[in-house]
Amino acid sequence: MRIADTAAWAVSIIFHPVLLPLYGLLLIFNVPVLLSFLPGPARRIIFTMVLVNTVILPIAMLPLLKLRNVISSYRLESRNERIIPLLTTSLMYFVTAVMIFRLQLPSLIKSYVFAASCVVFAAALLNFRWKISVHAVGVGAMLATVTILSFRMLTVNVWALVVTLLVSGLVMASRLWLREHIPAEVYSGFVTGFVVMILAMRF
Repeated sequence: MRIADTAAWAVSIIFHPVLLPLYGLLLIFNVPVLLSFLPGPARRIIFTMVLVNTVILPIAMLPLLKLRNVISSYRLESRNERIIPLLTTSLMYFVTAVMIFRLQLPSLIKSYVFAASCVVFAAALLNFRWKISVHAVGVGAMLATVTILSFRMLTVNVWALVVTLLVSGLVMASRLWLREHIPAEVYSGFVTGFVVMILAMRF
């Protein structure tokens, strides 16, 4: 395997869509206003809840799906094989959102988890007709999160925006390099993640 291929796979794994919501949550936890309002133990509880419901459980479900021949590999290369994992993951996101809404937490965290649920559901719906790039959906939603934080905090975090833009470009380029998607699937995924996240976080 060439070095470029290895690098592209590394980028795809580090910024896998199942992990990106956790990165966004960590970013929100470091907003200065929330640091004083939300104590460390509360942040750990929220992080653990999101980690278990939206990362561990969906991943733990994959061996069962493979055993039942619902999927042929853990890479979920075909559009049809993605349907059940995406729908199940979106359900777990909405369950997590309901749990979060019942807690006394800042509205920013509630809107973020709800918006992330909407993004995953949108990706699941689009997948019925098109193999949209979920990686691109994820980085689009991440950029939207950084943008929303800048507006809500009334201060633009230039470094966060620059880094997120660079990561977004790197992830999308990696998916194209690996020939996992055609350009239209990547770019439409990015726009979908960005737009849905922006609109959903307004509530």
